[in-house]
Amino acid sequence: MNVSKSARLIVLFLLMSLSFYSFSHVKITSVKGEDSSGPLIDIEIVAFVAPGSDMNELYSIINYLTNWGGHVTIAEISGSAVPNSIPMTEVSVSNYDVLLIPGGDGPAELIQSQLVLDLVNEAQSLNLVLAAICHGPLVLAEADVINGTTVTGYWEIEENLINAGAIYINTDVIVDGNIVTANWPYFLELSIGIVQALGRYVENCPKIISTYFSYEFTVEGLLYSFFAELSNSSWIEEVKIYIYKVENEIEKDHISTRILDDANLDGIYNCNYNFVTNGNYSIDIFIKDIFLNNEYTQNVIELEITTVNNTEIPTERSSNNLLGIIISLFYTSCILIRKRKN
Repeated sequence: MNVSKSARLIVLFLLMSLSFYSFSHVKITSVKGEDSSGPLIDIEIVAFVAPGSDMNELYSIINYLTNWGGHVTIAEISGSAVPNSIPMTEVSVSNYDVLLIPGGDGPAELIQSQLVLDLVNEAQSLNLVLAAICHGPLVLAEADVINGTTVTGYWEIEENLINAGAIYINTDVIVDGNIVTANWPYFLELSIGIVQALGRYVENCPKIISTYFSYEFTVEGLLYSFFAELSNSSWIEEVKIYIYKVENEIEKDHISTRILDDANLDGIYNCNYNFVTNGNYSIDIFIKDIFLNNEYTQNVIELEITTVNNTEIPTERSSNNLLGIIISLFYTSCILIRKRKN
């Protein structure tokens, strides 16, 4: 049976794709953080406020806590007039997991309320997480729940904390058992500290399950789409790649940085990039999660771009996407055939 030249070329590319795959590898590591809804799912938080409480602090922290799955109730003493809040008299601390106290001038008002101090003591007896920022630890000191505890807070209340038996360190955040204290303006750090105190902190950054690429021909040249599948996309803060041109297989010249996003919310992050010259390229990936963990992996994809019949052809030297390679090479072969016919 006669086989046309075009058909032989397509078969050749398909065989090449299988050989590329045989030399490929897949990066697989254990999955961290199986709770896909966030580290604070089902966690109830009550925040104590009074006239003068720093609501910017409070809402900044609430933004993190609710984005991570937590539910926050604001409780106020008379005169606070905070929208969507409840009176302090309606608080039952047994219904909550965390008691949060923001700073500002509000803590000086809160310590005048015996009800507030009693609620803080009850929360401590129930082993709730007690979290306070800036001037907030003043309430913990007045309620006498930090004796022997290492804490931080705004420098103006250092003496109050020491007089309450605490060990004061001027730093960003301290987690000591169920007590979480932070200085201003470390809102994210306090929020992470709450997750730590609840035992829901994940120390290791989400890992790479697989990386691969596809490409298409455009008027500007080859348009590449890079993909990275991660082990826990719900806790990701940032994913980006660094693209390098490699000379002599040793020297790396950084040519671009691209942010990847999970547009389809399926745990697969991607971005596009146009290569304009032939050569060898390597791609590193940087991952940062909501807990400020980060991981940098070098050479997750290595490419060699050459020109065949005036058409740029990429070869991935470490790939884990057989189907993507087959499709890409098949498409390339069709382009070459069409050019040959023309």
